Formats: sequence, structure tokens, C-alpha cells
Amino acid sequence: MIVARHESWALAEPFTISRGTKTSAEVIVVTIDDAGHQGRGECVPYPRYGESVESVLDQINHTRPLLTDLDR
Repeated sequence: MIVARHESWALAEPFTISRGTKTSAEVIVVTIDDAGHQGRGECVPYPRYGESVESVLDQINHTRPLLTDLDR
């Protein structure tokens, strides 16, 4: 089973660069579970490269059918 979700992680302190200040990170969390084994990964979509929470979730959902019968 593959679960992809959006989470908002509060930053301990505001993070400021020339393009602005962030107080949270918008994170995509993916969990793959198979026969009691679980793997997990996270990413932060990067708007500078045309990524958004929605576009990354769409890419994951588009790829989902290809992620069957995987092994090492």
C-alpha cells in the first residue's frame, strides 16, 4: 500500500532569505507498506522549479500503478 499526504511542519524559528520568510515547511510524506515492511520518505516541493504540493501529489498518484511487484 502506498500513502502520500501533505503535512505542514512548523519551523522552530522563522527562516528568512531574499525571497521571503517561512514559518513552516509544506512537506509531502510517502509511506510504502508491504507484508509488514514499511518505507518512508519526505520531500518539500520547490516552487522555484515549478513544483507545488498538488503537482508532486499528482506525480506520485500518476506513478502509483507502476509501483507493483517491486523487490530489491
